[in-house]
Amino acid sequence: MAAEPWLRRFLLAMAVTTYVAAAVELALVEHYEGWQQILPFVTIGLGVAAAAWAWASPRRSSIRSARWAGVLATVTALAGVYFHVEGNLGFAREVRPDSRGVELTWDALSGVNPLLAPGMIALAGLLAAAATYRHPALAGGR
Repeated sequence: MAAEPWLRRFLLAMAVTTYVAAAVELALVEHYEGWQQILPFVTIGLGVAAAAWAWASPRRSSIRSARWAGVLATVTALAGVYFHVEGNLGFAREVRPDSRGVELTWDALSGVNPLLAPGMIALAGLLAAAATYRHPALAGGR
């Protein structure tokens, strides 16, 4: 097997593994209160399905699905960063209403809602998108 198809399949397998690991972590911390906390599970489900489809049947439609699911995962992860910072900021203002500037910024970035937790979902999406970069199935309208 040539290196390029193997690398693409490896990237898709790592994307699925990372999506699943993120879902397990979210379930373990009971991350399912409200639509903002359910959205990552939906994104992960779409990402797993699309990446697995592209891995099993690398055709134009499956490759495009994996790419767009990866983009959606990355955008969702950025929204997760926003919600985490917003939650940390609200908590910091409630606990220490007099904090300002650097102290408040630090609290927002290092609070109870981990800022980098959505990074797993973004990583999975970027891995899936990378696997589709200049994919031969996308050439020539096949």
